[in-house]
Amino acid sequence: MAIVSMCVLSSLPLMSMDTRKKTEVIIVHHSATSGGSVETIRRYHKEVNKWEDIGYHYVITNGNGGKDGVVHAGRSEELTGAHAGKGRNQNSLGVCLIGNDTFTEKQIEALTKHLATLCVKHKITPSAKTIQRHHEECPGNGIDLDKVIQKVKELMAEKS
Repeated sequence: MAIVSMCVLSSLPLMSMDTRKKTEVIIVHHSATSGGSVETIRRYHKEVNKWEDIGYHYVITNGNGGKDGVVHAGRSEELTGAHAGKGRNQNSLGVCLIGNDTFTEKQIEALTKHLATLCVKHKITPSAKTIQRHHEECPGNGIDLDKVIQKVKELMAEKS
């Protein structure tokens, strides 16, 4: 699966943000918007939140601001994200689905495949402890994360 990389870190030096030492958890989010892209989120995070860059490591678009089901690189995996609150960013990657309680089949398929890839890369065993919601209402009601985790396990079993 190809990942679209667009102007990662927006010309900021890598040393301006903390590096992550390990990946133990992947946190799934939603944008709470009907559309958007990695660049619109990056702009919002930088201009409104006054962060150095986009908080998420990956963004999966829904066809309204970017091609449906495409995984876009956000903040470098090497760097600590700004997506889950203090104490949860240091050991996690953040993946954001564009949408608000409704996600496309292509987004769910892309999320599942990307989670499997990340789990293999970072030697993570997929479970509710290692693939988490941001909080009770995020990533929204339009996704059954337990079902996604089960599909991630099946994908990984097929490849081993």
